[in-house]
Amino acid sequence: MNTPYARYDDSRPGQFTRTSSLADLAYVAALGLTSRVARRNSIVSLDNLSDAFSDAPEFENPVIVQGGWSWPLVRTSVLILLSALSAGFNSGKMSTPAEAIRSATGIPAAKFAIDASRTDNPVADWTWTFVVSIYCLGAMLSCTTAAQLADRWGRRTFLLWTSVIFVVGGLLEAGASCPLCLGGVWGPCNSRVVLLVAGRAVSGIACGGAAVIVPLYLGEVAPPHLRGALGSAFQLSLALGAAFGQLGGLVVTADSWPWFLALGILPATAQLLLQPMLLESPRWCAMSGEDRMAEAMLVQLRGRSSPTEELQEELYCMLQPFDGSSGSRRPLSRSSSANSNASAGGDLYGHRGPADDALLAPSPPPASPRAALRAAASLPAVRRAVGLCVALAAAQQLCGINSLLY
Repeated sequence: MNTPYARYDDSRPGQFTRTSSLADLAYVAALGLTSRVARRNSIVSLDNLSDAFSDAPEFENPVIVQGGWSWPLVRTSVLILLSALSAGFNSGKMSTPAEAIRSATGIPAAKFAIDASRTDNPVADWTWTFVVSIYCLGAMLSCTTAAQLADRWGRRTFLLWTSVIFVVGGLLEAGASCPLCLGGVWGPCNSRVVLLVAGRAVSGIACGGAAVIVPLYLGEVAPPHLRGALGSAFQLSLALGAAFGQLGGLVVTADSWPWFLALGILPATAQLLLQPMLLESPRWCAMSGEDRMAEAMLVQLRGRSSPTEELQEELYCMLQPFDGSSGSRRPLSRSSSANSNASAGGDLYGHRGPADDALLAPSPPPASPRAALRAAASLPAVRRAVGLCVALAAAQQLCGINSLLY
């Protein structure tokens, strides 16, 4: 019989340990546990699927998970998902009300005569295309810097600034109705078009930041077995926002389109007003060396009154990758809590035990990003995976979905 991959304690079901099969899951709220199989309340690795259905597991004892939801976690997750709702609404709101907006900004659409003949206006079509697609350019630019800024400022601070940008973008778009249109019947109203372009670009910047940070933020505040559920909630929030933008646009009139474009600021404003209820990511606190704050955030998110051995193990796994360049783990500061239980033969906060020797053994210094990229590219399996991802991304863009959304 092989050594079990996950440590399981019948007396403490659901215990999170550093050797648990859940401890190495990425801190991102993604759809499903791609390397795990969940059945009822038990989880096993995909390689040992048969053990999930066996009363006497041969290779791996399933990890039993219970609960995990707490009011602080639900509250924080809902507030985070408001950014996804704003991003989805801003992605889908320009399609169905296009006729009313184009008419108000002097960008006429194609006209159909009684005999079904069509009169195109290429200049107007190109202008409208630019107005709508500048949103994607803003999102692309913000995606490249979102992770670095979130690492520097914190997940909570970055997301709140993203909400501020959502509000600014929505106000600029709605404000496009304010200037007097002096462009005449045959040309675009330049002042309105400029404001609309600026609003779309600013909203795109906020959307790109939210698309990168929201799943990361959710993954870092959620226990491992709930990251898949919150990943689904993220995708659902995007889809609901886009659906509301598409369906709501069907009833937009020539007078109501500015109010409709401004609706995207409501979720962002709610997040800003409720920011005292939004907890910081404990993993980011650990990355920043704020061990006591990381412990405090984790205790609140898990709905506990004081740190437990299980929470100490989870915090240990959060801190494990951030050990500097020496190859050994950074020692943690002594906790301010009275409860600092020993874990796996040693104290979590800087004191080694016999069971920690293998975990704390120095590792070789990390390779440079370029060398790591060359090494990964030399593996056939990696090349196949990259090729598949690139093909799927290209197919997604070439299938015509953007013509429906934008």
